[in-house]
Order: sequence, then structure tokens, then C-alpha cells
Amino acid sequence: ISLALTAAVEGADIANHVEVVRLLKDSNNKIYGATLRDDITGDTWDLHARVIINATGPFSDSIRKMDDPETENIVCPSSGVHIILPDYYSPKHMGLLDAATSDGRVIFFLPWQNSVIAGTTDTETEVTNRPRAKEEEIQFILNEITSYLSPDIQVRRSDVLSAWAGIRPLVLDPTKSSTEGLARNHIVISSESGLVTIAGGKWTTYRAMAYDTMERAIKDFNLQPKEDCKTEEILLIGAHAYNPTLKIRLTQEYGMESQIAEHLAHTYGDRAYMVADLAKSTGQHWPIVGCRISSGYPYIEAEIIYSVRNEMARTLVVCYWNL
Repeated sequence: ISLALTAAVEGADIANHVEVVRLLKDSNNKIYGATLRDDITGDTWDLHARVIINATGPFSDSIRKMDDPETENIVCPSSGVHIILPDYYSPKHMGLLDAATSDGRVIFFLPWQNSVIAGTTDTETEVTNRPRAKEEEIQFILNEITSYLSPDIQVRRSDVLSAWAGIRPLVLDPTKSSTEGLARNHIVISSESGLVTIAGGKWTTYRAMAYDTMERAIKDFNLQPKEDCKTEEILLIGAHAYNPTLKIRLTQEYGMESQIAEHLAHTYGDRAYMVADLAKSTGQHWPIVGCRISSGYPYIEAEIIYSVRNEMARTLVVCYWNL
């Protein structure tokens, strides 16, 4: 969300809940735009552009096949599952990562938001809008972490507070032989019709991915940028005035519980003040503001309002994801 909001500040137009229906081509089979559809209203419209960039993660091949139905897939989707455990599974300021588990996969457990996050799996999967954690994947993680804990600690299935799955868009580089396997990082390729695809990569390298993609587009389409790339200098929304004392100031200035103040500071950065300004009175002597959505979690009602007004949330499900 912060990436999209930061891009908007820098001049980008952001369209939420919008998908590509088809690519538009001229008489020379060159792409000049796309037909888009609003998934909430059903409205469709055409968008014209000098360059169309396919940056759709695990869905990259579906867009590439709109361009050329005969093109071979390059994405090898992999399911990565994580689980949340009670905080006593890891020290507060220490975690563990092992890159050599029983079957060669990486396992880790780390303190995270007053709980412990543990993972991960790496299994072939199908691309879907709503990937789910399978029971055997959850059990794999539980079985693996058992060997890192004291023998007198029972790792129970009932300790799993939540679990979710994500899809890693691992890619095969079509410019190399099949024996060289999956690309280690990301690849940028252009089709004969002019579709630029960025595939692979990971969250920790997103700025390098964006830089490489734009450099490719500039080169292939002879674009004339107004200025050099400045991604190294741009802070994400919420980072400009953030500092470790923010949670203390929220507690003192607004009369919030420390747990809620810490959550807002870590989630929204300096925009936590905007959320705090929307917080309703609790009607109690303490805390003064910050009505929890659920008593066991630090999420407050004001976050729903903030999400709708400032984060393009259009459904209750998106509001939940944005917390």
C-alpha cells in the first residue's frame, strides 16, 4: 500500500480493483494500449500508452498469453506458507533461520507483532487469486521447528493462531537453456509486439527490479525521461518523520494504550497521527481514545475509516487486509 501511495505522490495514477481484459494492437501487431475493467462496477474502457509493462507477479504468463497465445510459460509458481505461533516460541529480540532442513528447504521463526512467525514451504502450486495454506504444509513447519526447541516443549497444532500462503513467481529465463534452471533473481524481457515483462524477484529487491524495467523500456522504446532515476532518494509514505519515539508521543498526546500506539507507529509510520486523529473516545478514564475492533488485538476502528479515505479500500475484505 505504501508503494502505491508513494507512487501517487510522485505523479502516478493508481487504479484499484482494475484488471486487463485484452491488449490493443495496431495493424503492425504492435501493442499500443489495453482494455481495462473495473471489477466492482463492471465498467470497461481503453487505455493508450507508449509502453505497456507487465508487472503482475505469478499472473505474468496470463498477460503474456494475451499478447501471444503460443508463448511458453516462464513462471514456475511456488507456494510459501507461514504460520503464527504464541510469543513464547521465540525470544523477543532474537530469531532463528536454518537454510538446510530435512528436505533442503529454509525454516525460520522470528518474533513478530507480539507473536512468532514461522515458515516456510516451497512447493509447486497453481496460480490462484486466493492461495490457501494446506494442512500438510502447516504440519511440515510444525515438525521442522520441533527439532530446534527444548525436548520438553510440545509443539501442538492448536498453537497455530493463523496460517496463510503466498505464491512465489519463480521464473525460467527464456533466453537461456533449460538446463540452467530457474532464474536466481528477476528477468526483464520484451516481446516482438512490444510487451515488456518483469518477472521473478522478491520484495527485498523491488527497487532494483523497477529500475531495470524502466531502463529496458527507455532503451527499447527510445523514451526521453525528464530526469534520472531517483529511487535511492525516495522515502516511502510514512517514513519521512518516523522515529522510535513515535509510539511514546502517540500514547502521551492522544491517551492511547501503549500496545495500540506501537501498532500504529509500526504500521503507518508518521501517518499514525492521521489515524489517531480519527480515533473515537473510549468513554473511559484510560485509555482516552482508540476503540479496539477486537479485544485481543491492537487494531482500532479508526483504521477502517483511514483505510477507506486514504488507502483506496472499497470492500470490507480490503479493509481487513490493510490492517
